[in-house]
Amino acid sequence: MKLEIVELRNRYYKNYKKSSEYQKGFIKNIELQNVWEEDDNYKINEGLELGRFTSYYQPSYYKLYFNKFFKEDTYNKYWREDNILLSTGALDENQFPLFDSLKYTIEYAMAKNWYGYSSCTGRDSAKRSIALLENTVLQKQKFYTKDNVCVILGVTSGLADVMHFIKKKKNKGKLVTLTHIPSYAPFIATCEECGDVKYFSMDEDGIDVDRIISAINSNIDVLLLTGDLNPIGKTISGEDLEKISKVCLEQSVYFIYDRAGRKNGLNDYEAFQIHEKAIIMESMSKKISVPGMKIGYFLAEKEFIDDFYEYASTYYGGPISFFYLLLEFDSMFTAYYLEGKEKITEEDILYYEDTYDLNVEWLQASYENYVNSLEFNHRIIEMQREICCIILAKTPRVKKIIKPKTGVNVFVLIDYDKTSYQFYEELIQSKGVAIFPGICSGLDKGCWIRITISGEYSKLVKGVRLISDFLSEKDK
Repeated sequence: MKLEIVELRNRYYKNYKKSSEYQKGFIKNIELQNVWEEDDNYKINEGLELGRFTSYYQPSYYKLYFNKFFKEDTYNKYWREDNILLSTGALDENQFPLFDSLKYTIEYAMAKNWYGYSSCTGRDSAKRSIALLENTVLQKQKFYTKDNVCVILGVTSGLADVMHFIKKKKNKGKLVTLTHIPSYAPFIATCEECGDVKYFSMDEDGIDVDRIISAINSNIDVLLLTGDLNPIGKTISGEDLEKISKVCLEQSVYFIYDRAGRKNGLNDYEAFQIHEKAIIMESMSKKISVPGMKIGYFLAEKEFIDDFYEYASTYYGGPISFFYLLLEFDSMFTAYYLEGKEKITEEDILYYEDTYDLNVEWLQASYENYVNSLEFNHRIIEMQREICCIILAKTPRVKKIIKPKTGVNVFVLIDYDKTSYQFYEELIQSKGVAIFPGICSGLDKGCWIRITISGEYSKLVKGVRLISDFLSEKDK
């Protein structure tokens, strides 16, 4: 093994130890906070009976607000260095950094100069490990192979590519897409760009599966669902996904399911298997907090991916090659975790390529760091979600709090006589706190706001209390 790689591993051994010590200390510190001890048995306001979420405008209208929020206002017009951003929708990279065991894979790939051209659908070793993970999720050993995996540049662009590819494949001037609202604004824009869109609304518990199934027919080309029903953080069970998927196959409708927003890689995969019309999309942005790296993949039938190769080759060339090792190790470690594996064996080492220079001791240390970091993230997010809701429950004008089953946000209805965007503007100018307005997700009826709870702990508590102060002042 080259001296450079030996030194790299020695440095990461030390990093693993530091990470473990930091995580233990951080959890102990939060548990000592008064807000946690005093208000453990809080009750959320019952508030209004709302029924289904509704919207007044055409959904493309909301993408304009989405662009305005990011491009013109939050990071421009209202930008201050000391603003508290409770609007990101992602893990804070400083409080929840990329696991050291995965950082190592990037440094190792760079040390090996693994940044050349690769297949337009991804490197075989990464795709093989992703297939192994997905078989573990399904509890079927040989359902997926590497030929069912396509590595992409994240799901936002990946979905756009798949939608345009389907449009081209079907040789239609317009696709007819069925999807939910509220939703992620770029997804709405992609659907509308590809043709006509039929929307169904959600309620606070998620979606009515029977209602969706009744809307699927041969006049629909694509059904698009998101795993966290963005922005409300609710999930669809694997059983319901199977029902929906089966009807799509019967009606020859493409079913695209974006898994984004699960509980940071813990045992909460909603499992259903693909078929010739089903596509499952997965992004690393939410799972391991690397939204800027643009890494993801989708699962589909071999024929679909073989045909997609030409599209990828023509329009973007292929994925970023020095992230393949990260994808491979993340997939393998997640599969180990789902299996309940504790000890790495010599047999496990045989799975990996000889060029990785692995041994049991090193892989064991890396896997333990991965598990510790995964469980640390999950525990802190759960605690910070509870703390956020504790403060909001005592806040005047808070009419409804929707605690998610997954994801890193809390969805809140404010008793306010202005739009959610006006609320955002007044709050950031008055208190220096940014929340994500509901109108950016397609909700213009009622002042719904989304608060991201996965930021730095002290800033989260301060920011939510400033929201409380802001609303208290409105009642004076």
